Amino acid sequence: MNSHDTIIDTAAWFGAYPFRHLARCSAADWSAAAARAGIRQAVASSFQSLFEEDNLAAYRRAVQEAGEVPGLQVWPVVNPSRPNQLARLEKVLADHPARGLR
Repeated sequence: MNSHDTIIDTAAWFGAYPFRHLARCSAADWSAAAARAGIRQAVASSFQSLFEEDNLAAYRRAVQEAGEVPGLQVWPVVNPSRPNQLARLEKVLADHPARGLR
């Protein structure tokens, strides 16, 4: 691989994992590890978006945390079976647009 190749991580996660401690799990920590590995961009979500009751509030916080991390695109985790999830998603995306959903 040469220095002009771009590696994009499409399976990145950051944040606290509720069932075990993961060291160095912030968005900034991800950025440092990605730089060492030659990863220039990532599609990421926070673990809180999976495990918290209000996953869209977790998405808002993740966007704020990752806001200054270059190359990190935060995508919301959506569960359409939850009450009002799709209606709330529309409002959240109006404030914090995403290029995709998980």
